Amino acid sequence: MDIETLKKINTLTGALKTGTGITSEEAFRQAETILQPTFEENKIEHTQQLKETNNNELLERKYQLLLDINNKKFEQTITFLQQQISDLTTELHKLKTQLDTQPHVHPPEPKITQPIPQPNITEQKKDRNPRQGNFEPGDVSIEKMFYFGKK
Repeated sequence: MDIETLKKINTLTGALKTGTGITSEEAFRQAETILQPTFEENKIEHTQQLKETNNNELLERKYQLLLDINNKKFEQTITFLQQQISDLTTELHKLKTQLDTQPHVHPPEPKITQPIPQPNITEQKKDRNPRQGNFEPGDVSIEKMFYFGKK
């Protein structure tokens, strides 16, 4: 028991003794039984608060660990990329120096071929086909094209 609970029990014991003619031990037991449920509630609340603080601390630690792991991954990828870039720049520098030291040789010019002229389709003679409608006024009479009723 903590000090606060003992103070409460003592004050209640004193009040019980003066009002009735019981001994101090009996008053103390009665005070304990009266205040016992509130003490148990306080203990339960206290344990719940401890659990919550422990859970909060665990969550904070877990969050911190996840952040650390993520940061390490980022650092590794960044260092890898930096190494790759530095390797590429040194290789590029070597190639440039090799090109500068070699004599310049012009590549052979590609052969130019002349395009083959394609014949125009419109220049070809088209055969007359009666199904395509290439009629002239003298080919067919109007009486054969339109029906005007009885004849």
